[in-house]
Amino acid sequence: MLSTGVGFGGKRMLTGHKLVKGKPSGRVGDMEDIAGLAIFLCSRASEYTVGQTIACEVVL
Repeated sequence: MLSTGVGFGGKRMLTGHKLVKGKPSGRVGDMEDIAGLAIFLCSRASEYTVGQTIACEVVL
């Protein structure tokens, strides 16, 4: 789940929203939170990552 600023009144940090209840960080993920995973998956380092399910939330 990512915070895009759409549908929540333009607020990017949803600290009190029901979607973030139970998340250890207490917030919705942002684009910077998944940037490392995206870079890894686009690099040659992920060449043998095949048929895997990678959970990408606020805390990885």
